[in-house]
Amino acid sequence: MPFDERLAERIQSFLPKATEKRMFGGIGWMERGNLVVGVLGDEMIARVGPSETAKALKEESVRPFDFTGKAMSGWVMVSQERLAEDEDIEAWVDRCRKFTRTLPAK
Repeated sequence: MPFDERLAERIQSFLPKATEKRMFGGIGWMERGNLVVGVLGDEMIARVGPSETAKALKEESVRPFDFTGKAMSGWVMVSQERLAEDEDIEAWVDRCRKFTRTLPAK
């Protein structure tokens, strides 16, 4: 399934210095060698970290990231309904950056 290029453009605007990488049949943005966020199909892949996964999953229009058939702790999928405004995207990007900045650079 191709990824939503418009959603990718909107996300990219909040990550101007991040490295863009095509993966999972979608696209992702990396900082310091760590994936921050991505787009798969028409949803955002958000790396919130293991300690924030349960909290994120309680939010509307957020589901587990289960690309392999098994939910991955630390990652969630955010539907476009939750990303209607640019401020929504910016908030998710900031949330994911907060976690990925705790990781060592690769």
